[in-house]
Amino acid sequence: MKEITKKLLEIQKKRPVITKDWKAIYWKYITLDNLIDSYSDILNSNGLLIYHSSFDWVITTTLVDIASWEQLTSSITTPAWLKAQETGSRITYAKRYNIWMLLNVIVNEDDDWNGANGNKVAAEKPLITSEQLNNQLNKVKAMVDDQKEYPLKPKFMAKLSEYYALDESAYQTIENFYTTILF
Repeated sequence: MKEITKKLLEIQKKRPVITKDWKAIYWKYITLDNLIDSYSDILNSNGLLIYHSSFDWVITTTLVDIASWEQLTSSITTPAWLKAQETGSRITYAKRYNIWMLLNVIVNEDDDWNGANGNKVAAEKPLITSEQLNNQLNKVKAMVDDQKEYPLKPKFMAKLSEYYALDESAYQTIENFYTTILF
């Protein structure tokens, strides 16, 4: 891992600033195309290749040093129960976040969705308690059990963020709920 680590250090020294270039309903984000375009010259000049693969609902991104064949990987599991469009979105999301993890990408204007939601400062809101969060997740679970339409994770989180500050524990609980309990 010695050679690939040296090259990653060089990339971090030259890291480009990436601006969120796409606006969805509740937030802004960086598209996969923008991310790849921003890093392709730096990766190529350092002899690094990125490719994606999938197996059994796991999207894996591999960073390869073509001189030494050293590799680093990052993986995200996609739920099997998603509809086709949701699956495509989740795959793109997984590729984007895998690249972020491998290259330690830092995004400018990162307001944790607060600006996109019209929120001033997350700290002005009360921190959601475990009990409050579990009550909200149980409502979503009941919708799923009754085979009713339920809010997807981004909409659910945006709605919660209108009323509560979410800490790392809340984010992890929501992620676990949406990726494991629902399918």
